[in-house]
Amino acid sequence: IREQLPDWFDRVVWLETLPAGFRGFVFGNEVVDAFPVERFTIENGRLRQLAVALDGDAFVWQNIEPSDELVRAVKAIEADTGQGFEEGFVSEVNLWLKPWFAALSRALEQGAIVLLDYGYPRREFYLPQRAAGTLRCYYRHRAHDDPFLLPGLQDITSHVDFTALVEAATDAGLELQGFTSQAQFLLASGLLEHAGAAAVDGSALEQARLSRDVQQLTLPGAMGESFSAIGFSRGIDEVLLGFDGSDQSHRL
Repeated sequence: IREQLPDWFDRVVWLETLPAGFRGFVFGNEVVDAFPVERFTIENGRLRQLAVALDGDAFVWQNIEPSDELVRAVKAIEADTGQGFEEGFVSEVNLWLKPWFAALSRALEQGAIVLLDYGYPRREFYLPQRAAGTLRCYYRHRAHDDPFLLPGLQDITSHVDFTALVEAATDAGLELQGFTSQAQFLLASGLLEHAGAAAVDGSALEQARLSRDVQQLTLPGAMGESFSAIGFSRGIDEVLLGFDGSDQSHRL
């Protein structure tokens, strides 16, 4: 931040705890996908929790009895989707959403929360074609699915169940503002107008780079449709800019 936005750096403050009585805007870009998740599978018709064990000097997955919290979460998913999980199905559940939103809600007196991330509504998240789960690892911009390959050196992520976000946020007393694709959110927020204004005084090379960046953020084959935006609020009557164009909350 100091190198790329030196004029703004003195405004950056690292918080150990959220401030009480906060009135403002909370923005999270690819935050929830980095939360710890619990993995589960179905073995011999029974729910099992995937834990990490040592086999010699190597980390391996080990099926164990699931925690009560995981059992409740998986049963709730099955009840919501109207179908049970098949033998061998593997997936993830984020059990940190409720305490996280509870903390945000306690701090937020009035304002809005907008989160951009990749994932699916619940009925799309737990489809049979995703029977291997969504856990992914990234190292130097290369993706793979082995979290034990480079421990401590790689990013480990899981796709977001946006329905779970809504449940956790509304349980904490927040109001859903909207849910849409990243492309629709950015375009409705005036991305093209801001990009056009920024490009006016730029060189041809700078304009080409800006155009490429806009396409990366909005095109369906890039990040435009694979990323989604979801918003929550407290004490705000108006619909947030970005969600007034194409709200897809019905998918949740």
